[in-house]
Amino acid sequence: MVRRKRRGQRCPLAVATAVYLMISAAVAGAYGNPQNDRDFGNAIVVDTRERIVIVGAVHTSEFPGGMHLAVWRFNPDGTPDTMFNSTGRAAPSGIGGEGSGSAGASLVIDSDGRIVAVGAVGHSMAIWRFNDDGTLDTTFNSTGYVTQYDPSVEYDASGGALCLDSGGRILVAGATCNGSDHDVTVWRFNSDGTLDTSFSSTGYVVADSADDGWGRDFVAGIALDSSGRILVVGRIMTRASTETGTGSALRVWRYHPDGTVDTSFNSVGYVTVENASGSDIAMDRHGRIVVVGYVENDFRHQMAVWRFLPGGELDKSFNSVGCVTGDAAFNSFGRAIALDPDGLIVVAGQTHGEERESDMTIWRYRSDGAPDTTFNLVGYVRHKTVTGGRESKGNDMVLDSAGRILITGDGLKPDDNEDNYDMVTWRLSPDGTLDTLFNGVGYLIRDGTGAVNLR
Repeated sequence: MVRRKRRGQRCPLAVATAVYLMISAAVAGAYGNPQNDRDFGNAIVVDTRERIVIVGAVHTSEFPGGMHLAVWRFNPDGTPDTMFNSTGRAAPSGIGGEGSGSAGASLVIDSDGRIVAVGAVGHSMAIWRFNDDGTLDTTFNSTGYVTQYDPSVEYDASGGALCLDSGGRILVAGATCNGSDHDVTVWRFNSDGTLDTSFSSTGYVVADSADDGWGRDFVAGIALDSSGRILVVGRIMTRASTETGTGSALRVWRYHPDGTVDTSFNSVGYVTVENASGSDIAMDRHGRIVVVGYVENDFRHQMAVWRFLPGGELDKSFNSVGCVTGDAAFNSFGRAIALDPDGLIVVAGQTHGEERESDMTIWRYRSDGAPDTTFNLVGYVRHKTVTGGRESKGNDMVLDSAGRILITGDGLKPDDNEDNYDMVTWRLSPDGTLDTLFNGVGYLIRDGTGAVNLR
């Protein structure tokens, strides 16, 4: 199942960026059919003015290189914020050279209101920083962006998740390919865009799963605990998982703020769950680690939420086993997690039904792991595609100050072309119903032009 590459071979972008391809196939489209219309929302945040900011990718004739980074900003009612780059969408070009595809995987808003996004451009990990008006912030690395690629060792790099520490430094979790395998990598940058060499002396740390790994290790989420320790979650390939036919295992790593491995975490600095994969991570108010992803059983996938104690042990007070899974009758995937002020756990992802259909799905659990039946009576809600095709999914989620749930993702168009997607963003009321104050219908759709509002 896993093909090892000889040193000196370049890892294709669709593999190098698989750190966030678990969330979206956006970058894979960068080298696909140029006629395909693939538009994705990969991450979402709400700023202090309740404006909604989304990062992802578009694929239109505007950008002959294929997939292209896009950042959208909407007013709280779902209308485009035309104060942002005049159209409500920014898609800077000219980064990485002619023909280089790009995509955004994650974003945050810094203390000055600037938008910091991470993803990939060409074969490089990339960070962009935008001013409030949608222009690139040229105080950041003098260009508004920074990339990481070292041709001397011929590795590819991609960023899948980021966060800011208390000093405003940018922490990025992603993956690098050294020509033979893919390893989880964490970088730390100063606020001016330079690598912070006080972090592991080089500005980055690489987690090679060594004898456990079979060449493809990726990370999809990052969080900081109250002590400033860095937790990242993703997937590794292990011999044990490969022998059982699934080929992957969930892994959570923890590092000290200086980049050294925290061996007080499960005695080795990481914890592994076989036959599973991790997509997102959050810290609750008790310092427990909450992870979402999926488990694999008999080649079926079930959305799963795990809760770990600060030392790395599964928290048996959570559903008695430390884990809860979705309905076994359907294939489902958890892709994003959020914790509300009351300790409720909210998960976004997708559920596959009959006839190859899939629905954007939101689950909500109480802090003990039981479904929250005040949410749509059953603890989850599935929304059929709003783009006319048979597939939709939620890639990321955020809760606003009113407790409403905002989800961004994508939906397949109704033209039987497996590669034609539109970016979709939904807003749900706290009880799970569509909030029709948002764009009049509870969702909005964007095709590659960014300015067209389809309903």
